[in-house]
Amino acid sequence: MTDTNNETEILEYLRAFPDASFSEVARALNIERHKVSSVAHKNGIYRRPRRTGMMRRRGKPPARRTRADLESERKVVEYIRSHPKQSYTVIGKHFGYSPGRLSQIARDHGTVRYAPRGQGEEKRRKLARYLRNHQDAPVVENAKRLGISAAYVSTIATKHGLRRQAPKGSPLTLGGGR
Repeated sequence: MTDTNNETEILEYLRAFPDASFSEVARALNIERHKVSSVAHKNGIYRRPRRTGMMRRRGKPPARRTRADLESERKVVEYIRSHPKQSYTVIGKHFGYSPGRLSQIARDHGTVRYAPRGQGEEKRRKLARYLRNHQDAPVVENAKRLGISAAYVSTIATKHGLRRQAPKGSPLTLGGGR
């Protein structure tokens, strides 16, 4: 069958069975589904795929908050307010929360903290200066020395045009291969 005949046959079938999905039309005509979809769309016919036999996804119901949870959150927020210079990472280790969760709890209780303007860029510049002076050390070693992840070291090195790994053949890469 030629493409023109296929297109005509597909259009006739779609008009005869307006409730049929593109997959059903493709099976009935022994044609690939994408061909049916392409012909239909060219002719202004659009359908949402039907999901028969499948249950609709539902979001997980929110966890019930107990009085103990609320009391714990209140203590966390008080601590955050009384220690504005302390990072969420440090506070999180103290209370057993992730930094993201701490930020969310603080915002829920009306406390929003922002890094002072330019502080983040200055920190990255300091890290880049350190990496520039220690280019011969592997990423993992620099990350351990700086107390940050190897991925972050790599990101900063790339941003500042630095080599991320010790040069091949240097004493730092010999024998300690992965």
